[in-house]
Order: sequence, then structure tokens, then C-alpha cells
Amino acid sequence: MPDPVDAAWMHTGEIAAGIADGICVIAPDGLVAWVNDAMADLMETTRAELLGLNGLELLHPDDLARAIDGLDYAQQFPGRTAVAPFRIMTLAGGVRDVDIKTGILSLDGHDYVTVVVRDASARRAVNRALRSVAQGAPLSETVTMVADAIMGRWPNTGIAVVLPDGPDGRKVHLHRLEGPLADHANGLNGFDGHSPPWELARGAQPVKVVDGRKLPDELRHAALEQGYAGFGVAPIRVANGGEGCLLVWFDHTVIARLEFFHAAPELTEILTIAVDRHNLHLDMWWAARRDTLTGLFNRLGFTEQFHELVDSARSSPDRVAVVFFVDLDGLKGINDRDGHAAGDAALKELARRLDRVDRSALTARLGGDEFALAITVAVDDADRSAERLGDRILTAIADGPEDHLHASVGLAIDDGLGRPEHLLERADVAMYRAKHLGPARWSR
Repeated sequence: MPDPVDAAWMHTGEIAAGIADGICVIAPDGLVAWVNDAMADLMETTRAELLGLNGLELLHPDDLARAIDGLDYAQQFPGRTAVAPFRIMTLAGGVRDVDIKTGILSLDGHDYVTVVVRDASARRAVNRALRSVAQGAPLSETVTMVADAIMGRWPNTGIAVVLPDGPDGRKVHLHRLEGPLADHANGLNGFDGHSPPWELARGAQPVKVVDGRKLPDELRHAALEQGYAGFGVAPIRVANGGEGCLLVWFDHTVIARLEFFHAAPELTEILTIAVDRHNLHLDMWWAARRDTLTGLFNRLGFTEQFHELVDSARSSPDRVAVVFFVDLDGLKGINDRDGHAAGDAALKELARRLDRVDRSALTARLGGDEFALAITVAVDDADRSAERLGDRILTAIADGPEDHLHASVGLAIDDGLGRPEHLLERADVAMYRAKHLGPARWSR
């Protein structure tokens, strides 16, 4: 390393050494002539280890071509600056996302390249989270990426992402929070008038910061044990009216007031978009599996749930699946006599009565006047349980002011053989046997 360079940096280097961004000076021969402590930290090594290394070898091999373009740019357009994303290879073997700005320093007739390096891991993590939303990734994946971005920017943090789940429900994703702090995130030990975090965030502009000294003793002691001095909270509100929050515990509340204040709106916006997208997909999923007239599962929704019910029962030695195929008697006569509106009303009423037979049962309208009800019963009492349920179904269907509501019911008990569809087919065949016996009958 040339002595004049080292001497030149004896005074100005003291200033550069205190800058938070990494600074690296590369000599005309391509070797590292000087770095500050921040650069050594980024490279996970010491300043002494970096001096004399080939500057280009600090970059990821895939980024070398762009780095050469950057050096050419700095030499051809002195005085101009450009910031570009790169990856550096730390001396500990890691890869780190950074933003690099280059310039030219002329000293003793030689041009030295100055490189300012800023850790961009958190920014890249935020971008990845945003891309995950655009690509339709699972909500939990986006939440994890946002948490990674926060922990990358502020390593000594604990995070709770409280997401709205319907107008009044919530799901809480915890990262590095335990005990009373986890309870607090779930709204189990509120303060400030016993407000849970999402209510505390309701009036945040854009965040609310709470110093640990203002917390109840139990919460304050738990925070201190986990290395936190307080927290910042920002609201998450979604299209269906639900509300949640982003709750971040910091090792110092100055960080929350200074940095989280500016970062929180972007983070909560990503989460809000992700939740809204998730809800939209969920609504579409349910719409494809629900019968629009009765609100019960349709054939698609029933088939998926029925497979799970049968598989679950077959994996248990104590349970067995039973399915009932229900056909409304006389629907054509209702339509011909009173009109299709009356027929629709009869179908909706039948659905309502079937749905109240047993709340644990899987109930569906398969199409037209055909319905199904599936349930698991104890193996030891399967025959009698199924027959009692058959009687209850007939009683429930007939129990109402509409004396024309009667149905034929076929039941089948799973024998453990064949696909679940075969079990439903057996119940369908049994239903036709019941229909030949007369109205309002069940058969096996």
C-alpha cells in the first residue's frame, strides 16, 4: 500500500471512519488501499484483513461484469454518482445485499476509486415481501418476509404481526416474543386502560411508541429480560373492516421514534395488501364451493371435505364414516303448483333443517333436489347410531309448518373399501330403495 495514501488519510480518515456506511478506497492496481470500520463490519472481518485484497474479488462472481461497468462509469464521468445494487462476499463466507456508490479520488497524479457501501438487506427483504404479494404467495410467507426485513434492519427486535381475520377475529404471528410479551401481543394482558395492541394502534399517526418505563411491572420485567426497552405499534386495517397491528419491541425506543416512524407505513401497507389479497382468494375459494341458493357446500366443496372426513375416520380405530343421501320428495309438484320461487323456498328450508340435525355433520346440496349429510360415529355403535340419525333427519325435515316437506333418505356406513365416492354411491342407491317404499322413508 503506498505510503502517501496512508498519510493522506491520517486526518480525513478519522472522519470517514465514523461514517455508518462502509467506505473502501481501491488503488490504481485494483487493491484495497483503505477501509473504515463499517466496511470491515459488512465484510465480517477486520480492516487489516481487507487491506491489499483485490477489490473486485470482494463482489459476488455474478456481479463482476456490472462492477467493471461501474468502474468505467466512474472514470468516464467524474463528479457523477450512481447507486447500484450488488452482492458482496464476506470473508466469513456469507453473501450480503448492498447498494454501492462509486467515485474517483485523484491523489498524487493517480486515480483511486472510492466505494461507498450501504447494507441493503432490509430493503431487499421488503422488496421480496412486496413481490410475494404480487405473485400470490401464501400470507404466512409474506408475513415472514416482513419480519425478516424488520430483524435485518433492527437486529435486536421482537415482532408480533397481528392480522385481521374477519371483522372481529385476529391471527397473531410471533417472532422472538415469549411469555407475557406474547400474551400482550394476543391482547391477554393489556395496559393503558387495558387496551390490546391493535386498539392502541388505532389512533397512531403513523405509529405510537410506548416506553418500557410506562408498562406494568410484569410486562416491563419481561421486556427487560428479553432485552427490550419499549415498543412501537402501527395499525393494519383491511377492506372488510377488520383491524390488526404491527408491533415491534426495540432495545431502545429512540429507534422506534426515529426510524420505525418512517418505515412502518410501508411495512403495514404490504401487510394490508397481503391480507386483502388473501381474503379475496378465500372469498373466491368459498364461492366456488358453496351453493348460492342454500349456502351449504356444493358438490365440489362436499367432495373435498368428504374425502378428508372419510380419511380421518379410516385412520382412527374408534370412528367410522356414515353418509346420508337425501332427495326432496315432490319438488316437481311444488314447482308446477306454486312456481319455482316456492320450489327454491322449499330447498332453502330443507337445507336449514338438515343443517341443524347435527352441527358437527358435513352438509351439502349436491344439485337440484339432492342433498348429502356426512358424519363420523363410534365404531362399536355404528349401526344403531346411523339408524337413529336417519330417524332424526326425517323428523327434522318434517318439523315445520310446511307440511309438504318430506324426503327419501339413503344411508351407507363405510366399510373401509374403495374410494369415498363409492360410499356416496351406495347411499344414493339406498335412497332409491327408500323412495320405492313411499315418502319420508330411509333405507340402507
